[in-house]
Amino acid sequence: MKKFTVKNYDLRDKNGSGPERQPLRFAFLTDLHSVCIGDHNGTLLAAVRRAEPDAVLCGGDMIVGKPGQTPETALALLRRLREEYPVIHALGNHEYRAKIYPEIYGKLYREYTEELLKLGVTLLDNGRCSLTLHGRKVTVYGLSISREYYQRFARRNLPVQALTGLLGNPDPDSFSILLAHNPEHMDAYFSWGADLTLCGHYHGGILRFGEHRGLVSPDFRLFPREAHGLFERGAGRVIVGAGLGEHTLPLRLHNPRELVTITV
Repeated sequence: MKKFTVKNYDLRDKNGSGPERQPLRFAFLTDLHSVCIGDHNGTLLAAVRRAEPDAVLCGGDMIVGKPGQTPETALALLRRLREEYPVIHALGNHEYRAKIYPEIYGKLYREYTEELLKLGVTLLDNGRCSLTLHGRKVTVYGLSISREYYQRFARRNLPVQALTGLLGNPDPDSFSILLAHNPEHMDAYFSWGADLTLCGHYHGGILRFGEHRGLVSPDFRLFPREAHGLFERGAGRVIVGAGLGEHTLPLRLHNPRELVTITV
């Protein structure tokens, strides 16, 4: 069985006021890449259940965006999760490229997303949705950025105005969560102003040095400082998960697969 760990972040809502309220609990899955942890992902599912989340958030790359690939592993897991929890799914670069290049990836994106909608999974492609959890309004935003912001060997700055143009502004009367797959653009996420931003994409940097730094990013930048962990700036937090799977280069050193759980 593939080994993984559960990483819990216990956060206090910095914008909260008044008497103590029942905590919000979330499970964050990212970068599954069609990997199975336990028989039919049963071990992973059991870990989610133990966390008792109010909702499951998926940060993208649940599938592998390559010709001839099937989404069935991801769909089987999400089907079981949706039977028990609200599930909200944003796009990673693998889903995004399958969407924009059907001539290469065939029906992969269409079949995957059509089945997600049948299951009742909320799919956010530059969209938002609102939940009421324990009497609190929670708004989740899903950011999809274009391929130019994922280019290898070339970095392009993502202006905060691009987020505003795609998503509007965070609802000031709601606890806001931004699902933004690529942590490279953390400055823009902090400037945009969500209470909590959840990222993946880096797979922990393949080899992890301490809590934050990895060996290499997917755009082949060495020793990225934002490969993993919790980052704080003002009232905002960004959590970068190490991901649950990998593809092409199935290598992890001091960097286990990771289910992220969050208590606010």
